[in-house]
Amino acid sequence: MGERELEVATLHFFDGLTQEEIAGMLDVSRKTIVRDLDSIRKKAAELGRLPEALEAERG
Repeated sequence: MGERELEVATLHFFDGLTQEEIAGMLDVSRKTIVRDLDSIRKKAAELGRLPEALEAERG
């Protein structure tokens, strides 16, 4: 993953920020964050571990 994808993943999946909050923090559009999250999910699926599984463990 790229540097921004790692930051987006951390902010969303671990810190619980919304797409809008992340977009504001990184000064990009929400659509950019949506694309980043899609890319992150695809990469995680390729590794056999979806980010949703991490959320389920926390909840």
